[in-house]
Amino acid sequence: MEKKKKTRCVTLSDDDSSSGSGLEDNHQNFITFTANVGNEDSNIKSYGEIDEDFLKTYKQMLGKWAMVCEINIQPSQENKCLKDENGVLTNQMAAKEALLVEVHSNMVKINEELVDVKLMLEKFNNNNNKLDELLAPEKGIHVDGV
Repeated sequence: MEKKKKTRCVTLSDDDSSSGSGLEDNHQNFITFTANVGNEDSNIKSYGEIDEDFLKTYKQMLGKWAMVCEINIQPSQENKCLKDENGVLTNQMAAKEALLVEVHSNMVKINEELVDVKLMLEKFNNNNNKLDELLAPEKGIHVDGV
C-alpha cells in the first residue's frame, strides 16, 4: 500500500499588504504549518512518532528562521542609517543650491551695476573732454584735436 503525506507551509511577512499597519521597523513574520497524513497502510508510525518528527522539523525550521531574522537585522539597520545620511546630505545640498542661486543673483546685480558705472564713467570722460575743449581757448592752452 501507499502512504500519502501532505504538508503545507504558509508565510505572512511584512511585505504582504494584508495588514496595512505601516509599521516599518516591526519585524513580525509568521509561519504556519499544517500536515495531513493519509494512510492506506496499517503499519504507519503512531501519532506520537509523527508529532515528534513534525516537532523536530518545526524546531529546525524555527532555528533557521531565527538565523534569517538575525541576518536581516544588520542590512535593515544599515539601510536606516543610509536613509538618514541621505536625508542630511539632501538637506545640505538644497541649502548649498539656495546659496549658489543667491550668489549668482548677487553677481548678476553687481555686473549690471558695473556696466552702469562704466557708462557713467565714459559719459563723465566725454563731458570732461568737452569741458577742456571749451575752457582751453580762455586759458590759452592748446588742446589736441582743436
